[in-house]
Amino acid sequence: MSHAITEPFGLLIVDDDESLRLSLLRWAQSVGLQAMAFESAEACLQAWRDHQFELESSVSDGFKVTHAILDITLPGMSGLELAGHLSPPLPIDRTIMITARASEFPVESRQFHRGRPTLSKPFSLSALESMIGSDVNDHSDDC
Repeated sequence: MSHAITEPFGLLIVDDDESLRLSLLRWAQSVGLQAMAFESAEACLQAWRDHQFELESSVSDGFKVTHAILDITLPGMSGLELAGHLSPPLPIDRTIMITARASEFPVESRQFHRGRPTLSKPFSLSALESMIGSDVNDHSDDC
């Protein structure tokens, strides 16, 4: 089955869980997204400093990130700290936080942590797709 994204955008994935990170990267590529994945916030920031990618507001012709999926709990710098470094160029509503520790957050903030959409692991790709707002059709495997 062929799945297509109707608007061009690049996806940034940061998660220290290699299997999830690679699964999300394969999914993104299978639906036509350009994507980059990193195992740590520090590696992601270094790649940005090295101009391996630009954020949405950039005028460069390189890989342009318009959406991000960031694990909240990472070794070293947290995903929330990383999100702070990436915004304001990357709008907070386009930064999806993922966590295996949703129970640590108050019930009312589990879907939006610090204003950012949040998914609890494990999550379905259809839930992720609805948060991204893409035209990806009925992928419902779990991550």
